[in-house]
Amino acid sequence: MKPFFLTIASGLLLFFFLPLQAQEVKIDPFADPKVLFKSLTHKEAVQREAALDYIKIEKPPSLIPYLKKAILAKKWLFFSADYTNRPVCEEALRLYPFSVSLKYWIEILQETGSATMKLEVMNYISSSGHRSIVMPIVEELKNPFFIVRQGAAKILRGRGDDRVYPFILSMMNDPAPVVRVYAIEAMNYLYDSRFQREFLNMINDGDAWVRVSVIYSIRHNRIENTIHIIRNSAMNDGDGRVRFAAINFLLENRDPALSGILTKAINEHDRITRLSAVNAFSKLNLAMAVTYFCTRLQFEEDDEIKEIIVDSLVHRESVPSTAGIVKVLRGDKDVSLRVKAAFLLGLRRDIQTMYSLIDALKDEQDTVRAEACNSLANYQMIQATDALVRAISGNKSRYVRSAALYAIVKSKTRNATVGLFDIFAHEQEPVLRDHLYKTLRELIVKYH
Repeated sequence: MKPFFLTIASGLLLFFFLPLQAQEVKIDPFADPKVLFKSLTHKEAVQREAALDYIKIEKPPSLIPYLKKAILAKKWLFFSADYTNRPVCEEALRLYPFSVSLKYWIEILQETGSATMKLEVMNYISSSGHRSIVMPIVEELKNPFFIVRQGAAKILRGRGDDRVYPFILSMMNDPAPVVRVYAIEAMNYLYDSRFQREFLNMINDGDAWVRVSVIYSIRHNRIENTIHIIRNSAMNDGDGRVRFAAINFLLENRDPALSGILTKAINEHDRITRLSAVNAFSKLNLAMAVTYFCTRLQFEEDDEIKEIIVDSLVHRESVPSTAGIVKVLRGDKDVSLRVKAAFLLGLRRDIQTMYSLIDALKDEQDTVRAEACNSLANYQMIQATDALVRAISGNKSRYVRSAALYAIVKSKTRNATVGLFDIFAHEQEPVLRDHLYKTLRELIVKYH
């Protein structure tokens, strides 16, 4: 039988010790990662905030696989719980230190098909400064989305890590032309003169877009001592797209050899080459350009090129020869080009051109006939005056008749007086009759 005092002591110990022991045992409501994830993605904000506060303090590694799965949920499953919970899961994963989460962020970068997410992940993990992120980002230089490739190149440019260059050099030798183009794109941000020879050799690549990309990259990187390479491409490349890029490069750099290149290119069979030559000629202040324009217009069938040539001639108000312009005036389907051609022929003032304008008075379009009348005003010849009088009497269009009458006034010729009087005697249209009266009175006062 225990002594009485031992019984009392045991009872006191049990009274004080057991409650203290019970107080030290805490129940963790988020010990199970499934429970924590369910709370994190709960529709109630209070539940989500409680989960985020817990993650911020405890940072349980067991939750990360659940976060990764939700972040990588397919976009086309928009109504799935995982996809709609993606933002809060990304927020939660950012609460982990890079020492724990970086591996998973890299896996997300490699596994996601979303260009936007790739860009966000690359920008985020680049702040870690860890060397392990370089090669996963380098891999994105091959990504089919331009925004991803550009983002990767910009991030890599800021790191100065030479491990990128063997990868880019391997891309330059890839059998797929599109990958070689991507390699040149990367060089727009990561160009290094140590690899200039390999880079410039790509101007001889078998794919035209690769060669075009090289030209644009030379321009972007302002690589010196390459003008001879660009000239050769402008003169001799077999693809018009490459010659177009090369000619524009030479134009921007005001290369003195460009005019000689253009004189050959403007008559090439390839449409893009001719277009690039015409565009460049129109921007150069060269007297010789109008001569080549007029010659080319005799044979050109492309509407866009004809429009550029005609607009340039109108702007310069110079017509060395008229054969091409007459061809446009007589047969081009574009009304605006025929109107401009009629204007240009009015600058010449020779007999042959005058008869072309007289023929244009039979054009089916009022605007062309009116412009021909305006140009005939520059010819103080009886044939021109008679044609204008006939245009007044033989046209139903008030617009053309008025244009012919104003042309007679502008030409300051007395030969129209009798013809205008005959028209005035029978004219019924009040506005034109008034104009005829004033014109006749002016002619009589001035010349008779």
